[in-house]
Amino acid sequence: MVCLDDLVGDDDVLRRVERLVAWGAVRDSAAPFYSDFGRPGVDPVVLVKVFLVAAIRGIGSMRETLRVAQVDLSIRRFLGYGLTEALPHHATFSYAQCVRFAQSSVFEQLFTQVLASCRDAGLLDGSRLIVDATHVEADAALKSLRAELEVIDGDADRPAGEGPALKLAEPRSGPTPKRKASNATAVSRTDPEAKLRYKPGHRPHLVHRAQVATDPRHRVIVAVHAEPAIGHEADSLPVIIDRSKWLRHRVKEIVADAGYASDAVYTALAARQITAFIPPQPNMLKRANGQAARRRCKSAVGVGAAVDRITHGEGRSPSSNATAPDAPDAAER
Repeated sequence: MVCLDDLVGDDDVLRRVERLVAWGAVRDSAAPFYSDFGRPGVDPVVLVKVFLVAAIRGIGSMRETLRVAQVDLSIRRFLGYGLTEALPHHATFSYAQCVRFAQSSVFEQLFTQVLASCRDAGLLDGSRLIVDATHVEADAALKSLRAELEVIDGDADRPAGEGPALKLAEPRSGPTPKRKASNATAVSRTDPEAKLRYKPGHRPHLVHRAQVATDPRHRVIVAVHAEPAIGHEADSLPVIIDRSKWLRHRVKEIVADAGYASDAVYTALAARQITAFIPPQPNMLKRANGQAARRRCKSAVGVGAAVDRITHGEGRSPSSNATAPDAPDAAER
């Protein structure tokens, strides 16, 4: 007889995560999405745990996560499956993420619960917030881009039944001109919210943008906001601040890179009595807001905020996180 629990050490990361979460609350949150009759469904705790495993192990594919779980004793024990039990099919997890729980607050409630545990354990500073944006690759190929057909100026006023004025194009000689797709002219058929991104030295690809707010004391993420990868990054600051304050973060200081700098941002944060440690753009240094922002960033407190941003905001990685004595590191949280 072999006990799977005896094969996994007490210092295992997933064991430590398991002790931190009240899994019964996950079942309560997911209860409205399950029926009392018919074939029993997969325990919602298992569904959530698999997503946590993928995040902690840095696996971007659900199929790959389940392939690893087949032979990983730590993951099997964490999910509650024995050595001879078959794991659920990957389609079950895709359905839960994309359909069953897509419009629910199941994951949000779990996040709130874990954040409350971090606060009770003294892992939050509660005043400084580091905000940074990252691009997340969309699950859509460039081949899915098609010309976006929208009503052009003047066509909306055309009488009913009268089509747009069309004429044959003039004959063209020579090579066919190269055309480049852009977010203004093309949209993905498989993921219309994904946006095309070009960056020198990198391949073009379709992305979304995620805004992440971190408390620098122990690198705990306190708010996240997903959005299309267009427009100014700072447009989401009010959403991030409101979410953080709703979760009882005081938000006295905002630390971000120069991509968030603008006169409107400095003015709006000052109106909310929040100190902005955001370096101004070079073209802003001749204006009062830009000069004041530069002085704040050059002060001793501003330099410390910049160090926090570089090391705790932009430099987050599971391998570099410091581990608290009685709790997993921020990546696990």
